[in-house]
Amino acid sequence: WYRVMGFDWGVGRLLTGTVVTAYKDGTLTTDGTGVHFNAARWHKEDHIRRLQAERLRTKAVRAEILAAGCTDLVKRAQHLTRAAKYRLDAESTDKARVNANKELCRLAAVWAVNLALAAGATVLAIENLDSMEPKYGKRLRVNLSTRVRGMLRDALKTACRNVGIVFVEVDPANTSVICGRCGNAVNHVKASNVHSG
Repeated sequence: WYRVMGFDWGVGRLLTGTVVTAYKDGTLTTDGTGVHFNAARWHKEDHIRRLQAERLRTKAVRAEILAAGCTDLVKRAQHLTRAAKYRLDAESTDKARVNANKELCRLAAVWAVNLALAAGATVLAIENLDSMEPKYGKRLRVNLSTRVRGMLRDALKTACRNVGIVFVEVDPANTSVICGRCGNAVNHVKASNVHSG
């Protein structure tokens, strides 16, 4: 037998995982204990940076429009100077977002690999969401695909290679409808929105 540290993608909880023991007969077992990497604060800060960059670009466009309709050369130059400053500030904000994404991915990869090592896992597995993209909402696809998922996948591959852990991507089909312990279908029950106090 051997142990696998398996992870599932998320948004607020960027990674959710558990340790799975794989046997030669194909049986997979887990004690059900889960771990997660919480990126909710990062998402909030990233959202703020994105809005800030959008506001700066809007200000730049407005200043350029004012400059285009201005006959006074001095005022026109002032408008263009402000527009250029707004665009530089927007680019700086974009770079800050990229750097924050890279650092988030580095930290998440180190966290995941350290958990795998502590659990004695020789394999780190994560869902390959490429085939599942159409089933996700547009906002989630943007969050996962264009900003974080690719960088985190690369960071995980590198971190695993550095410590000798095998990195694999698995087909996510039916992973949430088949029990990892017994192999039977899982009956999902929706949580109630009514809370008693």
